[in-house]
Amino acid sequence: MHGRYGALGYGAAVAVVFFTALHNGALGALLTLSEHPWYPVYAWRAQQWQTDPVSDQQLAGLINVGSGRRLHDAAGTGAVRGLAGRR
Repeated sequence: MHGRYGALGYGAAVAVVFFTALHNGALGALLTLSEHPWYPVYAWRAQQWQTDPVSDQQLAGLINVGSGRRLHDAAGTGAVRGLAGRR
């Protein structure tokens, strides 16, 4: 993660990763805790797989939170290491 902006670039990267992780986690939590499908296409696709549309959406929210969290943690760690190495 070497850029021409130096520490400013790494600081911006840390901020971007943090806020992206924040809204991604909020979206996953809302999907998981919702009691009804957000979009009609969820119901249609869940019927194809013979599952409940709400359960399908909640599973998607859990996957979003779990996998998204790991990716953002890795990206944030890389950005913080780059920032710390610049000082």
